[in-house]
Amino acid sequence: MNELSFETKLIEYITSGTVTVSEDDFQKGNIYETAKDYVVKTKLWQYRNDIRTTEQLWANFKQILEQHNQNTLDNPLSIMEFNQVKKIISDLKTPYDAWSIFIWVKWCLSD
Repeated sequence: MNELSFETKLIEYITSGTVTVSEDDFQKGNIYETAKDYVVKTKLWQYRNDIRTTEQLWANFKQILEQHNQNTLDNPLSIMEFNQVKKIISDLKTPYDAWSIFIWVKWCLSD
């Protein structure tokens, strides 16, 4: 899958909760799930009208990050630690770069 195709599918998924895939993609081997299993039926993103600023968005992200990693964190992330996370994320130029980081982290954490 090229970068433009990935970005298009990502935007489609985030905004609608579904991804449309042609049978041609399955036949070419670009998709490894069956067409039936590939359709996502619910959105993973929840609109929060209480988050109105960038700082509120980062605070929410920090809370979720700490919640999902509480088994590996002894304490909440310090301001300096979270600033390092923010810098890594802010330096990403494309959704494809973000996906690459996600895959790398997932690979590193799987023993």
